[in-house]
Amino acid sequence: SPKLYWMPDKICRVCYECGAPFTMFRRRHHCRVCGQVFCQNCSGYSVDGKDFGIAGSIRTCRMCYDQ
Repeated sequence: SPKLYWMPDKICRVCYECGAPFTMFRRRHHCRVCGQVFCQNCSGYSVDGKDFGIAGSIRTCRMCYDQ
């Protein structure tokens, strides 16, 4: 399961990309490729999941999207 390498929510207090603190309204989103935690704005990219053995499109961060 890809979730095995995801960064635990508990230790993520800010977005890995922009540094914005997570709140009740700014939620955490994991990049399905690298497993880091981002805000919605910094993880609003998607790629075809078939290269990762996942059906449909998957959420990614900008860095993984650019790769």
